[in-house]
Amino acid sequence: MIFGVWSVVNIFLFSKYGDTEPSVFYYYDTDIIAAVLALAALLITIGLQRKITHAVSLALHITIGWLAGIFLFVTILDWHLSPPRSDNWAALYASLFVALFSGIGFSTGQLFQVLGDATRIRIDWWKIMEQSFGLIMGLGVGLAFSFLRFSTSEINEEEPAFDWGKGFGVFFLLVAMTYVNLEKNLESWLKNGMIENNIFGLSAHFWFDVSYVLLSIVVIVFILSARQKKLALLPESPIGKGQVLLLVVLWWAIVGDQFQAFLKFNYGKLIVEGSFYISAILLSLWIAMRNVPQLTKFKGESELLKSKLKKIVFAILIVMPLVTIINTTFARLSHSGSLGGSHVRFKKFVQMDSEKQISEAIILSEFIYEEAPFPSCHASTIEETEQGLIAVWFGGTHEKNPDVGIWISRNNGEGWTEVVEVVNGVQNKDLRYPCWNPILFQPKDGPLMLFYKVGPSPREWWGMLITSEDGGKTWSESKRLPDGILGPIKNKPIQLPDGTILSGSSAESKGDGWLVHMERSADLGKTWEKTSPLNDKYDYYAIQPAILTYLDGNLQILCRSKQKRITECWSTDGGKTWSKMRLSNLPNPDSGIDGVTLKDGKQLLVYNHTKKGRSPLNVAISKDGKDWNPVLVLEDQHGEYSYPAVIQSSDGLVHITYTWKREKIKHVVVDPKELSLD
Repeated sequence: MIFGVWSVVNIFLFSKYGDTEPSVFYYYDTDIIAAVLALAALLITIGLQRKITHAVSLALHITIGWLAGIFLFVTILDWHLSPPRSDNWAALYASLFVALFSGIGFSTGQLFQVLGDATRIRIDWWKIMEQSFGLIMGLGVGLAFSFLRFSTSEINEEEPAFDWGKGFGVFFLLVAMTYVNLEKNLESWLKNGMIENNIFGLSAHFWFDVSYVLLSIVVIVFILSARQKKLALLPESPIGKGQVLLLVVLWWAIVGDQFQAFLKFNYGKLIVEGSFYISAILLSLWIAMRNVPQLTKFKGESELLKSKLKKIVFAILIVMPLVTIINTTFARLSHSGSLGGSHVRFKKFVQMDSEKQISEAIILSEFIYEEAPFPSCHASTIEETEQGLIAVWFGGTHEKNPDVGIWISRNNGEGWTEVVEVVNGVQNKDLRYPCWNPILFQPKDGPLMLFYKVGPSPREWWGMLITSEDGGKTWSESKRLPDGILGPIKNKPIQLPDGTILSGSSAESKGDGWLVHMERSADLGKTWEKTSPLNDKYDYYAIQPAILTYLDGNLQILCRSKQKRITECWSTDGGKTWSKMRLSNLPNPDSGIDGVTLKDGKQLLVYNHTKKGRSPLNVAISKDGKDWNPVLVLEDQHGEYSYPAVIQSSDGLVHITYTWKREKIKHVVVDPKELSLD
């Protein structure tokens, strides 16, 4: 029932919102909607069956415990992990044993990492932390089941005959769960060029799905044969069947993990994957050598179990905080200075530890306006002219409404001027289209350029251009760009040494998907030429490239995508030809990004460091465009903080504008000298 409800809701959300559901569905990036749906499904099941079975009771306790943990720690106490980590941690209290041992495991694992870092020995202590955490967690789960086994009394229930619920559980473990996990290998294979994404005109995801459909057929045949007791390889006892299922799932997971790890095997992989492999070997030997009594009766709740629950609660309230305090004390004694946010993971303490850096890096944080004649705004852009700063965005009733126009505000050092609409989508007295995605660009020699789009939707819009000779005070008549030329789609162009304007553009269509291309003009926008698409729908759905430059003349674009990661391409000939699009290491929730090459050669990127929702909004720095170091969190509260635009002004400061909850445009000034790569 739970799985069915989840599936129906996911299909509905995908059909309505695509891959990017509104952030309201992610309460502090938790799975609260899934938990509420599970509770509803359980209540429906109870109503239909008119009783609470043992299975429903277990699921009910877990779900209520999950919600209680989120309500207590996240809502009431306002404790949060530092972004982009999820606050699902609070739901650990859905299981008393898991809460106890996860708390001890988490803090002890962190202690191992901090003590290891203090030795200055060059070992991946993070990996050791992960493994020690997992080991202690596993011991906790094992002890929990041992406790339940010896603390419950037998009840007179014979083992139930095969039912479809049990068969579905086996199918879920062997097919559904493994599919979700092993499909992630495709990203690694594609990223490392191990497989082609277009085989006989069909994507790699299609072929992977076909293989799993065939596999599911085999599993269904096995389940049906087991129901009719035609499988000699299955033991008769329920414990024996459980052992076989455990071994199959275990080694299936190990094989999938090794396939991914071998693409780039190093000492870090050896620690993690090696420990996985050894653990699987030891568990398999333990199952093979252990003589487990053949239980024929199920066990139920007893007074003994109820009496011991008080001791469990006491242990959680006393032992876990005590161990955490001890571990924290040893950790801080091992370092002469502050440990910083990498070791103190709760957001409030992270903010305290990094308060000095943030206060020194962020010089100014303000709204461009407090009140405006429109309720909704989005897609800002910012530029510096001889007269000062200028910011532009689209505003209206809501995105895609015909009343959406392009609005502007200027700042000559005395504050932002009153917002004014400079263009709109009026075609005639009876027809008006919405405006979209304005982009400002000030070429070295020439007027200030403002590109924007007009049309009923991104699939049907066209490019427009207006110019200003006085820093945005007055503007020329609107001019439609040539057919097939959309202009820069979201992010500012760059100007090459020979004066050529290079714009990152893209097109969206039902048939071809999201395609990135580049447009160039050698005469300040009078004529244009464009490249062929840099990707196809069988590889990536990508749009809205941001262009970065390098001292050796190379160019890089970073793109928004539906693949949950930012994609990239490189050019060595001034943007005429580009490398094959690949995935970067940065997450992307299908939301706009922007970047700028700083005067010292470093690259600065503003983006949402998450795979879902549009919070937090982050700043990252890189020397080579490959290894990125997140250095600043601009926003991390609930809501939408998106579509950034970024420039470096003549005084060396970085100016960032972005959408603030679709209600206002925010302007933040950052001193890049205070952003460290360390």
